[in-house]
Amino acid sequence: MQCLWILVSVLALTTCPNLLAQRGRGTGAPSASRTPQISTPTPRETTPNQNSNRSAHTVAPPATSSTPSVASRTNVSPALDSRIHPLLPAGVSSEAAAEGFSNQGQFLAALHVAHNLNIPFDQIKSEMTGSNPVALGKAIHALRPTLGKTSVKESVKEAEKQAERDLGSVMEPRSR
Repeated sequence: MQCLWILVSVLALTTCPNLLAQRGRGTGAPSASRTPQISTPTPRETTPNQNSNRSAHTVAPPATSSTPSVASRTNVSPALDSRIHPLLPAGVSSEAAAEGFSNQGQFLAALHVAHNLNIPFDQIKSEMTGSNPVALGKAIHALRPTLGKTSVKESVKEAEKQAERDLGSVMEPRSR
């Protein structure tokens, strides 16, 4: 009887691997692929605390990033700089204006919204990158509460299209 119980348990565990594995990295969402992601240890990894029962390593945040910041990527292309220069506030460089945004598209869309709706760029930037950052649409609503929801959505959509055009116009053609 005990052999039968062991056989059923082994069979159940091998046919239902989801019972043993937590997927989605603890966020509750399923992972995008079934392939496990293996990371190699880096010098920044710390050893487990000897007084702790935990067996997992904790990883310290990187001291410096190897990827360029949004501000430095904005300055890479002279074509993009010349394209956005008329939208920048007087005396502000593209690097300074882009500082704090999470990506180039977000920065460019904010720049276009500021220009299109005649909102000072520094106000949009502080809403989107301040201590309680919000999305572009919420920033517009906070700064222009009289604008309707539809107008805000249309403004965001138009600014995002303009940002895509800016980025697309400075992309180098791919070689075949």
